[in-house]
Amino acid sequence: MGSSLKRSRRHSANNAASLAEVRAEINVTPLVDVSLVLLLIFMVVSLKISRGMDVQLPETLVEEKEQQADDMQPIVSILENKEVCLEKKCEFGKVTKKEALYDLLDALKKSWREGDEDVRQKLTIKVHHRVRMRDVRPLIVLLHDDGVVDLNFGTYALEGK
Repeated sequence: MGSSLKRSRRHSANNAASLAEVRAEINVTPLVDVSLVLLLIFMVVSLKISRGMDVQLPETLVEEKEQQADDMQPIVSILENKEVCLEKKCEFGKVTKKEALYDLLDALKKSWREGDEDVRQKLTIKVHHRVRMRDVRPLIVLLHDDGVVDLNFGTYALEGK
């Protein structure tokens, strides 16, 4: 029995010494893994957030109103060469041609959900800064005559003015 007491005391003495030598370290590998996964998710989501064609928009002095983005609200883009695009499809022709405008209107009617009047009356138009508004006016008149009452124009805000 005496030998077992000596052993247990020896073990407890060794345990106390080993506890004093224990250092707390943080394993950063899972942190790096999670960070990379989050980075990939944000990169993929940010690509999907961008809607419509990439158009160089005009600059304005008017402060932007805070508006909630509506996922169902279509985006019509008018490129520098006056070509009309719905979302990312440029298959309608130039904004100066009536046939292109009527084709665009037909495509808009198909893209809007049936029975949702609130969404059907909203539209965002992104016009390249070099396209004159007199070329876009027939499109605006056609949309207004069809019942679109909320037209949002995409612009960049001038900074420092």
